[in-house]
Amino acid sequence: GTVQKVDDETWPVGMSVVDHYGISKYEPPMRCTDGDSATPIHAFHPYTSIENINNFPTVIQNGEEVVISEKIHGTNWRGGYVLHPNEETGEAEWQWVAGSHGQRRKEFNSKGVRSMYWFPFKTEGADPLKDMLHDIQQHTDAKQSVVVFGEIFGPGVQDMQYGQKGLSYRVFDIAVDGKYLDFNVMKSYCEAYGVQMVPYLCRGPFYLEMVAEMTDGPTTICDATDAGKFKGREGVVIRPVKERYSPDLPNYGRVVLKSVSVDYYERKGGTEYH
Repeated sequence: GTVQKVDDETWPVGMSVVDHYGISKYEPPMRCTDGDSATPIHAFHPYTSIENINNFPTVIQNGEEVVISEKIHGTNWRGGYVLHPNEETGEAEWQWVAGSHGQRRKEFNSKGVRSMYWFPFKTEGADPLKDMLHDIQQHTDAKQSVVVFGEIFGPGVQDMQYGQKGLSYRVFDIAVDGKYLDFNVMKSYCEAYGVQMVPYLCRGPFYLEMVAEMTDGPTTICDATDAGKFKGREGVVIRPVKERYSPDLPNYGRVVLKSVSVDYYERKGGTEYH
């Protein structure tokens, strides 16, 4: 606070001067930590490599049913329920794990600070995400792993905060024993447990022009007025409703492609890393 002579002697004690002085609450910048690396677990696999659709324009067939989602500018995250030997007993047991795209992360570092990659898992109370993964493991009779993939975003993660006051996350894929669930199956699980997915812009028969129509435009994560300096989309991700692989993609890859906005690349003060 401040101590100073009032601007108007007629002001009564207790009067709010917030509007008069244009006062706003200071919000300290959020400090995010990746956390210490943990030993890799084979069953806790990284996410699919996503190629640019401009390089593979014929992989998705005209008329094939697809969903197009907004690509979020944050940090790639994965969480899992995996069967792995206990470090103390050596006996295999189902364990919770989390990490970035390329690293499994310990939940807490040596100073007791929790990794942001564990943020989607709650530390207390009901946890819809864990409940969902456990349910998937039970219903699919998973033998090794159930891994959920998403994006963590908000203050302290990248330059685009999407109007968030704290960390947020959205899910975009789930794999069981390394096999990705069809879109409808993933959607039904997420909706049943109230787990938020990335924003989906459209669903329907594919035609190449639709990608250009969807790639640019305002973000749908929040109202454009709250989005920050850059109010657009990073781009979009296109995937068939029914999972499949293509020999036309590197290493007979999974069919999931991206299109990146030119406006996103040209924005000022951008932070791009993968």
